[in-house]
Amino acid sequence: MENTGNITLSLHDIMDDVGTNLSGVAYDLAPGATADTVALGLTISETVTTDTTNTVVWTAYLVTGASATASSTASVTEAPTAVTLSSFGVDSPAPLLLLVVTLAALLVGLGLLLRRRSQLL
Repeated sequence: MENTGNITLSLHDIMDDVGTNLSGVAYDLAPGATADTVALGLTISETVTTDTTNTVVWTAYLVTGASATASSTASVTEAPTAVTLSSFGVDSPAPLLLLVVTLAALLVGLGLLLRRRSQLL
């Protein structure tokens, strides 16, 4: 916020439509000077997980009633994360080949057992 007036403003309210609200923050903002939340010694963070538009209204004032207000709007667009699947967790065809050979051996064995059983009956 910039003080474009001719008196020092010493108290500040910050109203954020997404979350952070501060009231009565003491900081002398002289005529022609600028301030932001860092200058006020404040750390304000917000975790954004979706597209968001945020509006902040900053009011600077004196206890006697003089005040100034400024607002700002910012938008954050959440970038999609690209995901690719390069394999199914198998680096080589060896496990699949082993499975096929095992199944074939089981089928041959089952066939032999059934043939022998039919010969015994």
